[in-house]
Amino acid sequence: MTGCLCGMADRKTFDGVSPEVWEKVKAVARDRFGTVFVPEASTCGTATTTTPIGPVVLDYDHDPDARQITYTLRKKPMLVLSGQIWSGLAETIEQCKHET
Repeated sequence: MTGCLCGMADRKTFDGVSPEVWEKVKAVARDRFGTVFVPEASTCGTATTTTPIGPVVLDYDHDPDARQITYTLRKKPMLVLSGQIWSGLAETIEQCKHET
């Protein structure tokens, strides 16, 4: 057994994410959690958040025309549940929608 989970990627798509909302989401992630986006000014890339127990690494792909953001969870600490990550992202996105 190789441990490959290629066909079982943990992925979520969120709707209603305009370019303005996406910029706010990135600002909140940077300011509140120290998230680093690479490349910085792109609609797709990797977001890495360092935590005391290990990094959370997400690939992201923002489709401004469809107003959607899709995240793929690439790495997380064992003690963090993916549901915690998804609910945190959903909450941040909803807050940013209401601020625009």
